[in-house]
Amino acid sequence: MGNLGKAAGNMGGASFTVLGTLLKILASFSPDVLTAIVYAWLAWNAALTAYNIVAFIAATATTAMALAAAPFGLLLIGAAVTIGLVILALIALGVAIFFIVKYWDQIWGAVKATAITVWGVAGHCLGATWKFIKDLAVSVWNWLSGGWHQFLLLLLGPLGLLVSSVCTGRKSGPPCRRRRRC
Repeated sequence: MGNLGKAAGNMGGASFTVLGTLLKILASFSPDVLTAIVYAWLAWNAALTAYNIVAFIAATATTAMALAAAPFGLLLIGAAVTIGLVILALIALGVAIFFIVKYWDQIWGAVKATAITVWGVAGHCLGATWKFIKDLAVSVWNWLSGGWHQFLLLLLGPLGLLVSSVCTGRKSGPPCRRRRRC
């Protein structure tokens, strides 16, 4: 737990948000689904370990045979090892399919719950982003519609002062704060 505390101490706000979302998703899984995930992971690791052992034996046998056997014999051994690896991979695939079929209801329920959670988080984020864009656009429009005389001054300089004076009916000076239409 000490290492977990040290790791959490170095996290910023965004990391806590991601970690919190991940923990919410994991909390939505039932214990049976978590057990199925662990069994599938253990089966996968066992298959990878068996593959590594077979690959090591195959590499050793291939090296020994390369030194002592004819080239045709080496090809036959390589083909046998390849077929053995394919059979082992098919066995691992069968085990994975067995666990998926056995725990399909829990897995599908977890997938649906996760999709609903992710959709809710995405909807919240998109809603907040859209509100920000809308508020920004309204602010820009209000500034332009309420202060277009200042915008003309900024954009056109002295010519903007002349256009602003003509449109508001003033003879000189900065534009007035009353709004008149040209």
